[in-house]
Amino acid sequence: MFDTEVKLEDPIFAYDPKRYGVGDGYTIFVYALPESLRKRFENADTRLFTNFPKRSPYNLRENIEHWREAPLDQQLARCLDFSLGINSSEIKGLDTHFNDIRTALKEKGTFYAFFYEHSDRRITNIETFIVDLVRGRLYYISHDT
Repeated sequence: MFDTEVKLEDPIFAYDPKRYGVGDGYTIFVYALPESLRKRFENADTRLFTNFPKRSPYNLRENIEHWREAPLDQQLARCLDFSLGINSSEIKGLDTHFNDIRTALKEKGTFYAFFYEHSDRRITNIETFIVDLVRGRLYYISHDT
């Protein structure tokens, strides 16, 4: 995923309701940025930007957007919109993280990648990864419909 070893501590914030095998739903985890990830992204190179994250072998239908540095490519704005496409005011603390994500994706020092599926040009499932060096955060979002 990151081209380096990563050990994650407990999340700073987590919203992960049980999906009971249905698959539809929304999950977000916010972690303090591990030092190994900080070092890897401070030294981002062509290998990171062209080979990672790797597509999972069990789902070849996924589209992949390899790691890129912010600002967010406007052609990928629909991916971010879908990733943040829930009513954040209903989940305590989520607004703050969504605002931090939107701010981070306008600044250098933030990196992002997506796995997604679409149907009829509409995104139906997405996994979003954001490394924010400025705020020291790692974000993982999964949104499935």
